[in-house]
Amino acid sequence: MPRKTAYQVLNDVMQNGAYASLSMKQIHHLDGKDMALVSALVYGVLRNWELLKLQWSQYVTKKVSKKTEVLLNLGVYQLLYMDRIPDYAVIDETVSLASKHEKGFVNAVLRKCQGKPLILSEASDIVQRTSVNCSVPEWILNLWKKQYSEEFMIKIAESTLNESSMTARINPLKAKKDELMKDERITFIDDLAFVYDGNLVHSEWFSSGKAVIQDLSSQKAARYLDVQRDDIVLDACSAPGGKTTLMAALMQNTGKVVACDLYDSRLSLVQEACSRLGITNVMTQEMDSTKAHEVFEAESFDRMLLDVPCSGLGTLRQKPEIVFTLTPSNLDEIVRIQKEILDSCSSLLKKGGTMVYSTCTLNQKENSKQIKAFIERHPEYELVSEETCFPFEGDWDGFYMAKLLKTK
Repeated sequence: MPRKTAYQVLNDVMQNGAYASLSMKQIHHLDGKDMALVSALVYGVLRNWELLKLQWSQYVTKKVSKKTEVLLNLGVYQLLYMDRIPDYAVIDETVSLASKHEKGFVNAVLRKCQGKPLILSEASDIVQRTSVNCSVPEWILNLWKKQYSEEFMIKIAESTLNESSMTARINPLKAKKDELMKDERITFIDDLAFVYDGNLVHSEWFSSGKAVIQDLSSQKAARYLDVQRDDIVLDACSAPGGKTTLMAALMQNTGKVVACDLYDSRLSLVQEACSRLGITNVMTQEMDSTKAHEVFEAESFDRMLLDVPCSGLGTLRQKPEIVFTLTPSNLDEIVRIQKEILDSCSSLLKKGGTMVYSTCTLNQKENSKQIKAFIERHPEYELVSEETCFPFEGDWDGFYMAKLLKTK
């Protein structure tokens, strides 16, 4: 029963702070078709949370429980956005999931919503209006408006409503572009990256290790470092290993990539990926990257990738639940951790070496301002280039990359 499963996942997200993707990975009783419906319902409801509440809140005078709020949003989403089953069936099935004393209430509210057109907020204030229509908290919108512009704020917020494509790449150790181009389901973006029409996990390309699922932003950050044969590379925050394995493959299994993460359980994901992809030049190291200088000797690496923990504000298409738990105080703590990782790793790069700092967020305090402050503390580094990529510019997450050279 996919709708019941979607309801359970949504409750897990809204009441327990779970990540939707991790919650759905625990589901093993549904086939691929039913899981696709669960995913569509879960992400559709999360991406449109506040807008869905606007549709039914006009008919409600009492405060509703979080479970009932989830149910109403789930029901209204299906009434407005899905036409696979008739409205009466949507209402009946949604009501069946309600507690005994809420069934009548849920039924009455959904019947009032039935057949009504989508209502958009018409608030005079652009931030308030966008917050409801795009289901992004006002404080995040104000951050984007201040840092980038009102126009960019709106474009970023609207992009969060779009479903992202499944982007993948070739594993250059096992396949060439010409081989995959023969598959009509594959459309190439560049020499490595492509979009697949279908579920790549169920394809021979994936099972054979010839293809890797990886967001385009993640691919770009790894390639930005421009690794060379025989390099000794530090990947300070490597799990689950997409960037690690891309750099290792581009080095053609020469040199060494030292893949670090705070938890050994996450490093097992890196090891599994390396095994599947035929990669032999990766060494894993359990480590708190804020204390990297205590683990490695100074000037141990030719290149370093610091893909640091961040607020994830560039990934709201894929992780819409972030907006329910992130707070301004969380940002301050994240910025502090990033600073400590930068400072700890700064001594580990050889003179003349290259460092790439990257995040999957859109917040200048974590991005350009973080790097500017780092260079002021460490004049031995100079900024070679930096780039902010917005999700409305292409089929990728929002992200930031900075390339620095150690000159002294």
